[in-house]
Amino acid sequence: MLLKSGDVVGSVMTGYDGHRGSVYYLSIHPDHQSAGLGQMLMKHCEDFLIELGCPKINLFVRRDNEAVMRFYEQLGYSEEAAVPLGKKGLFRIPEGAASECRDYGRQDSLEHSSKEGSFGPEGRVAT
Repeated sequence: MLLKSGDVVGSVMTGYDGHRGSVYYLSIHPDHQSAGLGQMLMKHCEDFLIELGCPKINLFVRRDNEAVMRFYEQLGYSEEAAVPLGKKGLFRIPEGAASECRDYGRQDSLEHSSKEGSFGPEGRVAT
């Protein structure tokens, strides 16, 4: 999460499976877009994955989302020949199970490679 004056203005989910890194759902609040925060958050993700030894980052963008395609192209990403496949409806959360869910992964992956204020006075990484 990216906070500005205590408000969430951006978020992203990043993962590494030991072979490839993935960036999911990078988003910046519309009132804060075009201020460099998306680039800053993406740079943080890249640095985090590089620190883990990640050799390559994958991400998914809908082909018709031209603005987001341009955003990632400006950061050096390019379309690849691989075709993502998916299958829906495999997992259903049983009623009442949400209260039983626990995070068994790293407590805060963003905190792992950053220090308070690493985004400067305009933003900071939140837990």
